[in-house]
Amino acid sequence: MALVAPGAVEKLVPDSAGAYRYDYPVLRYADAYLPSFSLEAVHVSLGIPKAEVVVDIGSSIGRTCA
Repeated sequence: MALVAPGAVEKLVPDSAGAYRYDYPVLRYADAYLPSFSLEAVHVSLGIPKAEVVVDIGSSIGRTCA
């Protein structure tokens, strides 16, 4: 796991063929969940405050109704 931006991590996982095609959007570290660099980049580029990003583990990623 690598720290790629303040508060964001990147963990790529190779598939059975050894190719990297999947990125975990959120990673658990100790008692916290950290966003991947990809998720962090999306919320920043769309101008969505981090507090409005909602992750339902195993289901969806969305935005709170503000």
